[in-house]
Amino acid sequence: MACPEFEDLILDYCEGAASPADGALLESHIAACAGCRQYLALQRELDLRLAKSLARPALSPDFARELTARMAERRRTPRLRWLPRILDSTGYLSLAPRLPA
Repeated sequence: MACPEFEDLILDYCEGAASPADGALLESHIAACAGCRQYLALQRELDLRLAKSLARPALSPDFARELTARMAERRRTPRLRWLPRILDSTGYLSLAPRLPA
């Protein structure tokens, strides 16, 4: 049985999502912990079985071209990063006490 505090890290490690520091921590831990070592081996076996059993989706011949075009279009679309700040300021000003006329 794996140590509860290492279960999520083992899953991240199997997916390649663990940071280098976390990976080193896990590697040193599994060197001394048979339960976590076994859990890691089971997860790797499960990943291999799933990879073999699941068919990869077929992509259209135009997929790469269409994806590249969409990414280029998103880069050209202007972003209004300043708008939320202006709206926040306008909202804060509406809360200010009104000055007599």
